[in-house]
Amino acid sequence: MSSPTIKTPKVTPCQTMRGHTKDVKCVVHLPGGRRIITCSDGGSLRLWDLETGIQIGDCWRDGKEELKLCTIALSPNGSTVASGSYDDGMVRLWDVKTEKVIAKWKGHTKMVQVIFSPDSTKFATGGYNDGVKIWDANTCELLTTLKHRLYHVRTITLSQNKRLLASVSFDKTARLWNPDTNLPVGPPLQRKDLVQCAALSTDGTVLVTGGYDKDVYAWDIQAILKKVGLEDLM
Repeated sequence: MSSPTIKTPKVTPCQTMRGHTKDVKCVVHLPGGRRIITCSDGGSLRLWDLETGIQIGDCWRDGKEELKLCTIALSPNGSTVASGSYDDGMVRLWDVKTEKVIAKWKGHTKMVQVIFSPDSTKFATGGYNDGVKIWDANTCELLTTLKHRLYHVRTITLSQNKRLLASVSFDKTARLWNPDTNLPVGPPLQRKDLVQCAALSTDGTVLVTGGYDKDVYAWDIQAILKKVGLEDLM
């Protein structure tokens, strides 16, 4: 006797926001939980009301430039959005209140990701051919560059206490870094194939990576730090 077929209930979005003309690449939540900012290959940032699904104001653009935006990050204090362009490697800082670009410069050959430090004073960008770069969020000064053996960085992630940064690269490794000294922490974490993504746990004790070998790895950060005598970074 065959068992009855159980139908899985369909889950639908609670809101749909339309307006982008090309692929949406990244999204950030603004403080308060009601508004989000998105970016796309269409060259604009857009501010949305999550409750109504309506775009707030005009698209955010840098003049008439056609930007292929691939990544955005919101500073923890909610005042600034940093964006990165894959094609030209440009970094832009946007003022959330005025919705205007307040600084821009070429940061990478091709840029793939940006993240802010928890105190909003610094941010890191990752790109092809030129590693991870740490910038002063106020002066936009380049503070240091963290380099893999091959510099095609795919993902960067920062611990909540901002004392440990992890990056993954096309050299089939993940690397841990001390942002205070700009030095690597421990040996490279070797994978069998290209590494695509990484995330540090909230308490910073576990790094999870995934990549082309189709496996997901969890790395014991406490054990790695203990082996090299740097437990104080936790």
